[in-house]
Parts: sequence; C-alpha cells; structure tokens
Amino acid sequence: MLNNLKHSLFRKIFDSSFLVLFTLPTFIAIFIGCLPVLMVWLDNLFQNAIQLHWDGGFTSDKAQTILSVIAGGAITALSLTYSLTLVVFTLAAGNIGPRLLKRFTSDKITQITAGVFGGTFLYALLTLIFTEPDYVPTLTVVGGCLLAIISVVLLIYFVRHVSKSITIDDEIADIAKRLRLVFQQRYIEKNDAYNFTSAEFPYQIASDTAGYLNDLKINHLVELGKRKDVVMRFFVPPGSYLIEGQNLIQTSKELKESDARELLDCIVIAPARTQDNTIEFSINLLLEIALRALSPGINDTFTAIAVVDSITETLSLVANVSDFNSCHLDDDGRARLVVPETSTCNLVRQAFHPIRRASAGNLIMVQALARAYSRLHHNGNREVRDEILTQIKMMMDDVERTTHHQEDTDSVVASFSETIQKQIS
Repeated sequence: MLNNLKHSLFRKIFDSSFLVLFTLPTFIAIFIGCLPVLMVWLDNLFQNAIQLHWDGGFTSDKAQTILSVIAGGAITALSLTYSLTLVVFTLAAGNIGPRLLKRFTSDKITQITAGVFGGTFLYALLTLIFTEPDYVPTLTVVGGCLLAIISVVLLIYFVRHVSKSITIDDEIADIAKRLRLVFQQRYIEKNDAYNFTSAEFPYQIASDTAGYLNDLKINHLVELGKRKDVVMRFFVPPGSYLIEGQNLIQTSKELKESDARELLDCIVIAPARTQDNTIEFSINLLLEIALRALSPGINDTFTAIAVVDSITETLSLVANVSDFNSCHLDDDGRARLVVPETSTCNLVRQAFHPIRRASAGNLIMVQALARAYSRLHHNGNREVRDEILTQIKMMMDDVERTTHHQEDTDSVVASFSETIQKQIS
C-alpha cells in the first residue's frame, strides 16, 4: 500500500504543469550556468596549447567587457521572451479561447528558450568571477561567445514560433490533428469489440476522487487484468466528470483492496480537463473558437468555416462507425479492458447544434454548413445519415425564418449534394 501511495504521489507531481513550466527551463539554465567550472578546468589543462596557438588570448579588460555585454544581453532577451509570452497569452485568451492557455504554458520552445537565455546569463556571470587581472580563461570566454551566438539564433526562431502560435488557422489545424489521432487510436485501431452483458460484471470499484477522467494507462490496465485474470469495464468514457464514490469500473471477479488500489493508480483523474485523450474536450475547444468567431463582437465567419471544415474531416473518420465499446486484448487475445465510447451521432449533435444556432442569418456560414453536412452524409452510415438529415431540417427551418429572399434559400439548397437535394425536395 505504501508503495502504491508513493507511486501515486510521484505520478501526480510529474504529471503536473510544475515540471513543464518550472523544472525544464531551470534545469537547462543551471546546467549551462555550471559549464564554466568544466571550461575553466579545460583552460588550465590546455593552457600551454592555448597560449601557443592564440597569441596573448583575451586581455582581462576585454574579457570582462565581452562577458558583461553577454550577461546584459541574455537577461534582456529573457525579459523579452516572457514579455512576448504574456502578449501571446493575452491574444490567445481574447481571440482563441482561455482554455488553450494551458497548452501555451507547456510549449517546449518557450521553455527551452527561457532556459538557454537564463543559462547564458549565469554562464557569463560565473565566468566573470573566474576572470582576474592576471588570469583569463580563454576557452571559457570563447564558450560564452558561442552561447551568445546560439541565443541570437534562438531568439529569432522564438519570435517566428510565437507569431505562428497565435495564427488561428494553425491552432485549429493543430487541435484537429490531435483529435484525429485520438479517433484513430480509440475508434479505428481498437474497433474489434466484444459484446458483454452486465451480468458478467457483478463487482464495482468506485472512484476515490472527484474530477475529470482524463486518461487511462491502457497497457498497465491490460497487464493487470491478465495478471489477475479479470475483465474490467468502465461505466463512463474518458473525459467524463466523476464525483468521489461514484461507480467507475465493473469487474468480472472481486479484487483485493491492494489490486483495486493498483487499478485506480492507472487512471488519471484531474480537476481540469485536458485534450490529450478526450474527444469531447477537443471538440469543445474547436466549438469555442467557432462561436467566438461568429459572435457580433468579432464577426469572423471564415474562422468559423475553418473550424467546421476541421470538425467535418475528423468526424468523417468515424462516420461509418456505430456505437461500440473499445475492447483491449492481452497477449493471448483475451479481452481484458472494455471502455465505452461516445456514439458518432452524439458527436455530430455536440459539434453542429451550437454552430447551427449561431449561424442563423449568416448566409455564408449556412452554405458552409450545407457543404459539411453533405460530406458527412456521403461518408456516414444509416444512423449518421439520419442524424444529418435531422440537422439539415432544423437548419433550413432557421434559414426560412431569418431569410427574406427565396434566392438566398435556393443558394443554400444548391450547396447540398444532389443526394440530399432529392431527399429534402
């Protein structure tokens, strides 16, 4: 039990943003800042060779001037880095959505840039301490000059990276890419489900904490199921909210308390959602961008169209998939873990209901929705096609209420595929 507790505490610490936001740049800065100790040792080791091939080396005044400039420039660049990051946060929160700020804070380029600039400052500062009127560590000073060159190149790249990170189209494409990856993992690669009845799972394990079911350590759960010869089935899909004491898992046999604790340690439940492995949250991120774009204050229809196109592309991957449970097998081909998945029809409703309501009166947006419905209708199975036709009927009712010209209504109908036009005529 104590080992399980230590493992849980260790996982929570290293899964938190503390590690990403603080530890990574600090580690880089301290590592670079300690390099002068090694460089001074190399200077003393190769002192004769340096004097032979480098006539005179650096004078003490020249070395101190160079190092002072490097230290001042590095700390100024570090301030600029965090200033630009704060500007990005402000723009992202206002134009894209505040829920994306967590992803910006964990951006590796920002953390590496801050670490290198901080390390360059510490390197120059420590080298100044070693530099004396009668002793100049030539190699160490040259190392500081190389770090200054690297910092300039990194600053240029960082500015380019920041400007790209707040480009709305790139952000939409990045969210959609991660969403497609989750679809491929959960709806396609694992689409070999087995049918189980509730009678086969007479035992329940409750959640020991409240929060969102953000992730499942599938490999550990399958290995545990094989080791204990048990089949586990979750009550809710990833991304669902749980309260403490809520039934979370059904098992085919009763587990010991230590085994149940080990099972719960393979489940990531956090106070806030993440988009790493939760389909609904990623769709909600895209919806938030689209609804902000369609609001009267922003009125950016083409951003909303980009969101609709991305959602259509991702949903088309599962448009022909009916309701099922993802069934994970062990090495022997036996089912060990069953995870319920959100139906495709529910995903279609979640994605298009808000956008359809917000698009009333916006002819360009309604035409884009018509094209999106046509694509999904073409790729979908019977259930998805029926849901798309329901969505189309509601959209056309909205169009007829808000449009005063028959030509506008005809232009929306013309945006549908010929198959849909025949069904709604």
